[in-house]
Amino acid sequence: MKFSELRSHKWVQKAIGLFKQGLTANEMAKSIAIGALVGVIPMFGISTVTITALAIRLRLNLPMSIFFTYAVGPIHLLMFIPFIKMGERILGVQHTLVSFSVIREAFSEDYMKAIIDLSLEIVCGLTGWALVAIPTAFVLYFMLRFVFSFCWKAVRSGRLRNS
Repeated sequence: MKFSELRSHKWVQKAIGLFKQGLTANEMAKSIAIGALVGVIPMFGISTVTITALAIRLRLNLPMSIFFTYAVGPIHLLMFIPFIKMGERILGVQHTLVSFSVIREAFSEDYMKAIIDLSLEIVCGLTGWALVAIPTAFVLYFMLRFVFSFCWKAVRSGRLRNS
């Protein structure tokens, strides 16, 4: 695919449109990184409320943050149990013998009861999440900021235009 063909792709045009709306590279990078960070929290049912509160408080682009919160859904499912296992090792807790299906079923039946019954797993999962996801979000933020600042300059100089 040639660069001229890539520029005319509809997703590239939408990204260019974001830069033309006045979003800075920093705002876009923060919105994506924090959306991805919240999207992999090892708990069910709190991501939308959490990202909405953070987006309002930090003045992020809410639609972009929510989109990336849901876009990392497959990663959330893949990392759920590894976050718990990592937290168990760090906290020195005995093996909890809980599987993903048991956790999902508990949350779908009664959310508050699941939080009480699975409180040890939640603490272990949040510990593992904090040690892996938070540093990863910082790396993602700085990488995106670099890429977006390059793109932002290209859009402002006219090298990238809507077709």
